[in-house]
Amino acid sequence: MGTTNLNLSRVKRKTAPVPKPTGLPTGVYTRPNGRYQSMVSVAGKNYVIGTFSTALEASAAYQGAIRMLHRLEAASPAPWAVRVR
Repeated sequence: MGTTNLNLSRVKRKTAPVPKPTGLPTGVYTRPNGRYQSMVSVAGKNYVIGTFSTALEASAAYQGAIRMLHRLEAASPAPWAVRVR
């Protein structure tokens, strides 16, 4: 039996994942350029609110978007809640 020669230069090496900063508010993510991005998910789709210099600004934008979405949902009834006579 022959031995198998492994060419290690052709083996894919796994890179270590980039650690995510802990302690960020909900809906706030870091960008590769060091800025903070605020993002909200509506009906299974992600929408970027914007990018900001600080996590606090991004969090405030996220909270404002969530409040606006809840007001819109309260103003228009859900399709299954509409009564048909």
